[in-house]
Amino acid sequence: MFIVAAVTLHNRAFRSSWPERAVRDVTSIVSEWLYTPTFQVETFFSRIKDLTTLYQENSALQALVAKDAALQISLDQTQQENAQLRQMVGYRSANPQYKLIAARVTGRSPLTWDSDITISVGKTQVLRATCPF
Repeated sequence: MFIVAAVTLHNRAFRSSWPERAVRDVTSIVSEWLYTPTFQVETFFSRIKDLTTLYQENSALQALVAKDAALQISLDQTQQENAQLRQMVGYRSANPQYKLIAARVTGRSPLTWDSDITISVGKTQVLRATCPF
């Protein structure tokens, strides 16, 4: 059946009259004139859509980078605090002859900033002026 249809259509193309061929040729040229700009416009809008998607992905990635930077800063601070705490634990182990008491610095004099401080513990916590610092 395919062979019969192909032979019939093939023979029909050769038997078309010149007005039919002229209309077919004009239609082909006009459709090409319409197709080319239409294709260009469609391609243009497709690329704009791609750019919009690219900008959305870029903003999402920038948010991830900002979150990563914040996490890195937090990690660095935590590691620094961890190192200080390890150093404090090491001091306690290295100096077992001292009874260590935790205290907060509550005041400092601007004149003697490097040498004199006021702390939040005193006689009630068995702290004396002769205790080593």
